[in-house]
Amino acid sequence: GSLPPVIGEDPAQVARLDVWLSSVALDRITVIDTPGLASLTGASRPTEEFLALDAESRSAVSEADALLFVMSGELHQDDVAVLDAFRNLMAGTRASTVNAIGVLNKVDLIGGGAVDAVAIGQERAAKLARVLRTSLATVVPMIGLQAETTETGALSANHIRALTDLAAMDEMERELLLISVDRFTTSPAPLPVPVRAELLARLDITGVRRVVSSLAGGADVAEALADLRTNSGLARLRTSITELFANPADALKAEWGLATLERLSERWGHRELPGRLEEVASDPGMHAVQELRALQLATTEDLPLPEPFMDELRRLVTNITLRGRLGLTSAASVSECQQAAADGSRRWADAANSGQGGAALRRVARVVRRSYDLMWQAAATTQEAAV
Repeated sequence: GSLPPVIGEDPAQVARLDVWLSSVALDRITVIDTPGLASLTGASRPTEEFLALDAESRSAVSEADALLFVMSGELHQDDVAVLDAFRNLMAGTRASTVNAIGVLNKVDLIGGGAVDAVAIGQERAAKLARVLRTSLATVVPMIGLQAETTETGALSANHIRALTDLAAMDEMERELLLISVDRFTTSPAPLPVPVRAELLARLDITGVRRVVSSLAGGADVAEALADLRTNSGLARLRTSITELFANPADALKAEWGLATLERLSERWGHRELPGRLEEVASDPGMHAVQELRALQLATTEDLPLPEPFMDELRRLVTNITLRGRLGLTSAASVSECQQAAADGSRRWADAANSGQGGAALRRVARVVRRSYDLMWQAAATTQEAAV
């Protein structure tokens, strides 16, 4: 039921390893897991090759539509190099910022597992998201160990009893015990040392601390584990994948196809194809492609767009319902939809006429204004129940 620790082959002679799992989650997606960067085993070279730093691997990487880029702690120079390679590879789509999500894993270990380690990790993830805004759509803070433990049911009945016993301790003694890994493993406590080691292997000190705190506060076991699952960041990652990868999937594929045809047209000097492709891209039914291009332009150019405008542009790309794209609740009326669309069109007209940002900002604003105009028309011509 698991991969063997040794496959009996020289890794240098292995170009690819296919793993098949019976999992509903993998029914519609293919996961390509690359070796870690800056590995002592030299695994960074296959990763770089996979990410098309050499021409021969471009056919393999072209199979990937999106990237989950996992980082731990501070970003290293080799991480930046691979992000740049991925950005160059995806440049044809003009949508790399909606193709790549950063995952800052092990945020509970930042700050040495201190009480406020998760908060520190969340702040660092937000900082990385700002620094890498031209390469990544977002950076999600994660505690992979907690996600794995809660998703796989790795806590046995014995572990639950041990956590419950810890919650029943005197509050001061419990806080002193859980202040660090050293104290937890060596100080007197109503738990055998091997059991403590098992808890650390499944939760680390921050996870143990959080579950015990929930139980001591009156939560039952199910509630404590649900809180731990939420704290792991897995739900947020799943939401980001749905919004950034699944919802605009059709537009991403269409943009990839158009970009590929444009490159072929340039290579072979086709005279009629560029004009035809422009006609296709300007069709109202293909406007989602223009939104992708606008988002890419806004993130790669140094445009003076306030963050609320950037959030608005991302909302247009990542939502699939009319009300969601307008930032309204599902109960909003048709007239409210029209008003929101009209307000959005005026807002972006003012941004275009501000005199800042130059031609790039005017291009982005023109696309967004058309988005709002199309949504106003959709609200005006559609029955309220079907909006």
